[in-house]
Amino acid sequence: MLSFPVTASPFDLAQLMCGEEFLLSLMAAPGKAMDFLSRLSHLAIELINLVKSEMGQPHNEYITNRGMFFDGLRLPCDAIVNYSPCLIRDFVLPVLKKFADSFVKLCIHFCTEPAPSGHVLPILCETDFVAAVDNWQGPEVFIGDKSPSRSQDKIAVVSSLDIATPEKMDAFLQSRAVKFVPRKGGRGLVVATDVESVEHGKRIYEQWNQKWEEYYETN
Repeated sequence: MLSFPVTASPFDLAQLMCGEEFLLSLMAAPGKAMDFLSRLSHLAIELINLVKSEMGQPHNEYITNRGMFFDGLRLPCDAIVNYSPCLIRDFVLPVLKKFADSFVKLCIHFCTEPAPSGHVLPILCETDFVAAVDNWQGPEVFIGDKSPSRSQDKIAVVSSLDIATPEKMDAFLQSRAVKFVPRKGGRGLVVATDVESVEHGKRIYEQWNQKWEEYYETN
């Protein structure tokens, strides 16, 4: 009877409610902008806790829309790609800290296309409470050769990727972005891929685990 609400971040809500006027207020009236974001944060956290209470779900537990268990909160933050690095530090990180104070760890979703987004992850890496980032456009912007954060090992990457054949798995695992970034005890990598059937999915899962075992043995 009760499904978990897809709670947008205060940044998305503010932009939906006020449009360009809110983005301008970040520079023209930063105090009022932060107060507005703080009020939206309080409302969103209250709503999430209310639903969790009704469901009997622990505060630091979340099942993502990919079906993955995350020991914290997945928070969609698409609007933050519109913020400069300075605005992310001044507005986004303090607001995310409010959510982290309630839910411990955060998995931050932001779509990485069509707007430029490579500047976001390096700033998120400055925190100790953003444990993962999530998108639907593939992991290239997070770990590709052009990513400024390719070699960081603090934040897990969750994304979609076509690894439906052993050949595609090999190509991905041999890419510079994966091969030369340490994984043991460092950054996690979670990928979702489309399959033709349950049996196909089981076969891919077995092949993927075998490939990772071989990868760890040689890296």
